[in-house]
Amino acid sequence: MTMLSDPRQKVALSGIVAALFFSFSYILICALYFPFSIPVIDSEADKLFFAWQNALFAALPLGGGMFAVMVRKFLRPATLDGEPVLDGSRLDIHIRFVRDTTQNLILFLIMLFNMVMYLEGDFLRLIPVLTSWFIIARLHYWAAYLLSPPHRIFGAAATLAPTLFFNALLCLRIVGLF
Repeated sequence: MTMLSDPRQKVALSGIVAALFFSFSYILICALYFPFSIPVIDSEADKLFFAWQNALFAALPLGGGMFAVMVRKFLRPATLDGEPVLDGSRLDIHIRFVRDTTQNLILFLIMLFNMVMYLEGDFLRLIPVLTSWFIIARLHYWAAYLLSPPHRIFGAAATLAPTLFFNALLCLRIVGLF
C-alpha cells in the first residue's frame, strides 16, 4: 500500500504543489511588473496607513462570507431561531469559510503590518501584490468549497503558504538572521 492510496490525497497533493507554484509565480511576476505606481511613503505613519488601506481590501472575502451567511439564514428562518445547521449545507460551508478566512486574515494582517515597516520604496509594491493574492486565493477556496470540496486545498495552501513564508522571513529579520 502506497502512502497516497486514496485518490483524494492525490488531488490534495497536486493542489498543494500547484498552489505553491502559482502563489510564488504570481507574487514574483506581479512584484516585478506591478502596473501601478506606489505613492511616495516616507514616514512610518504613512506606511501603516498604506497597510490599513490594503487590510480593508483583504477583509472583503470575509465580509462577503458574512453576507452569504446572513442571506442563507434569512432564507431559512429556522436557523434564525438557533436550529442546528446541517453539515455540508450551503450555510455550513459559508460558516466554515468565514471561520477559516478569519483565521487566515489574522495571520495575514500580522504579516502585513510587520512587513510594511521593513519595506522601502519600490519594495512596497509587495503589499498590494500580497493583498490581491490573498483575495484571489480566498475566493478560490470559497468557490471550490461550494463546487468541489476536495479542490479547496489549492485555495487553502495558496492563502497560507505566502503568509507563513513572509512571517518566517520577518521573524528571521527581527532576530537579526536576515
